[in-house]
Amino acid sequence: MSCVKVYTELHLIAAQEGLLKNLNFPVNETSFSPAKTRRHIHRKDVIFTISKIAYGGVVFFLAHDKEDMDVKNELLSGLTSTPKYIPGWYRYDKEGSRLNDLCLQENENYYFHRCEMNILKANLKSMCSSDVKNSILVDMGSGNCEKTRLFIDHLLLNQEKLDFYPIDISQEFLLDTCRKLSAEYAGRLDIFPIAADYETGINKLSTCSQTKVILWFGSIQSLEAADQIRKLQMLKKTMTRDCQLIFSVDITQNRESVMKAYSDFHARQLYMNSIWRLIRDENCDVDPDNFEMEVDFIKNNSADTMSFVQVLIRAKQANSFTLLWVSPWR
Repeated sequence: MSCVKVYTELHLIAAQEGLLKNLNFPVNETSFSPAKTRRHIHRKDVIFTISKIAYGGVVFFLAHDKEDMDVKNELLSGLTSTPKYIPGWYRYDKEGSRLNDLCLQENENYYFHRCEMNILKANLKSMCSSDVKNSILVDMGSGNCEKTRLFIDHLLLNQEKLDFYPIDISQEFLLDTCRKLSAEYAGRLDIFPIAADYETGINKLSTCSQTKVILWFGSIQSLEAADQIRKLQMLKKTMTRDCQLIFSVDITQNRESVMKAYSDFHARQLYMNSIWRLIRDENCDVDPDNFEMEVDFIKNNSADTMSFVQVLIRAKQANSFTLLWVSPWR
């Protein structure tokens, strides 16, 4: 049976109910039932279940049921747009992934990661379906696989070996993580790393017919709301009735908590890695001190609009630099 579960002590805010509706998962207008109860919703001929386990302001959804990105063209498109921007994924090279890990460990105000880990440790067994034996494991935006290890350990209780497909934009960091996992699990884990953006990774998954447990922790919320929905719809097409999707989002609406989390020194270091990577990889003559970061929390209660954190890196004065691989006649 296909299934969607929600794990939080808070009711889904209107925006997240809107997300489920946009995915064609009808949600009752009333708030969710108390912890450890569930109710059914329907999508066409497939039954979905929503349930709730009480914890902090994090929602876990459990759902049963292109060519590789051209980095240079994507970067050039952003830098020649009005206003100019650097794609969010660009900051996640090996150094950016390291800074992200450091932020999760050292940023005392970043509540989201701690809530995720606490939920997983307390509820992992109830999250996984009883019929996931002989399934493969997929991790969207795998990073250092800290949370993924909990699922690897759980799945290996019921099967001798496990095929694991980690998807991450940073190839170097991804391969480092895979080497560590191979050493830890000594032959019980067959790893098939996919160093790619989410869309390319999902397209590669579409060729895999095995039963999948798909994880997508936190990083889904770095996408625009419409893109979140589109990516989830793409994932849905790769899934059968026996597959399971688990993803988490932050539904915290407390402005002070959010601003502290994203204004921390370590968070700023992570976001500024976009500029530092330009200098490292493209040999751009850019002064990092010429940029400052602005953070704002845009709160929305509409069913059609999500709240979001806006992070801007503004130049204090005009910048001009050359990308050596761009043709002057372009």
